[in-house]
Amino acid sequence: MIATASKRLFLFLGFFFTSLPGIAFADRDSVVVDCALGQIIQDTLERKTDRPLTVFIRGLCTEPVTITRDDVTLEGDGATIAAAVTIDAARRAEIAGLTISNPAGDGITVTNGGSATIRDSHIDDNAGYGIFVRNDSFAIVNRNTMLRNGIVNSSNSDASGIAVSLGSMVRALQNQIGENLNTGIEVFDNATYRSEGDVVAMRASTPAGRSAVDTYRAAYVDLRGVTVNGRVFLDQQAQLQVRNLPGSPSTLTGNIAVSVLSFLRLRTGVNAGASTLSCQTSTFSVCVCDAVAICPAAP
Repeated sequence: MIATASKRLFLFLGFFFTSLPGIAFADRDSVVVDCALGQIIQDTLERKTDRPLTVFIRGLCTEPVTITRDDVTLEGDGATIAAAVTIDAARRAEIAGLTISNPAGDGITVTNGGSATIRDSHIDDNAGYGIFVRNDSFAIVNRNTMLRNGIVNSSNSDASGIAVSLGSMVRALQNQIGENLNTGIEVFDNATYRSEGDVVAMRASTPAGRSAVDTYRAAYVDLRGVTVNGRVFLDQQAQLQVRNLPGSPSTLTGNIAVSVLSFLRLRTGVNAGASTLSCQTSTFSVCVCDAVAICPAAP
């Protein structure tokens, strides 16, 4: 009788606690890796487990990291990875609260159908691209800095803050992108970039022909509530749309060039008064402005 009552109580308590909102049993593995103690991030990533994994990183880590399994989070409170981080075909990866500064190449690469959230991190001073999303991949990129990429080692003259290519897509929010060797935002080869609240700037000493935003070869860029200080360039069937957000207007202060079968639309209220527009209708480009004065008058 006592055993039966105990069993009922156990079953009741189990049901009660699992039904309460906000209470959950551990559903992922969590590991601390302290690089100052000689611990290796990659060793942790290669452990056999079917559960999602969070790796809390401490110290300065100099090893390249490759994520090839789904549901991995790399998280740090100011920790640094001074090497490449690659997300290769892995889904739902997350990079949070880290500094990524690779002196020999790109910072973070998402490739081969991978997907990632990159947030609250500093992806600065890499020798190549800060972030490169390519080969049919997807990334959410929120509240990061992407600064001075390509400056520390100028062997990669194409180094940009963020690049998106080959059918990939990025959704971005409130990033600071500036002082990169080549371009702030570079989107090409059927890729898509949508930004809300990004601030993009070029270096004061940027050579002629470089851009703050560069989109080409059938790529699409949608900028909302952004500030762009520098040249904007569209080429080879590219499309760019700039619009405001409620309480957050878009401001463009650099010249805009639209070439070769490309399309530009500046929506009502966009502040482009400091810009000039070159819309090359001879190459079948189209520029549409909703009450923005820099567009040429209709013929």
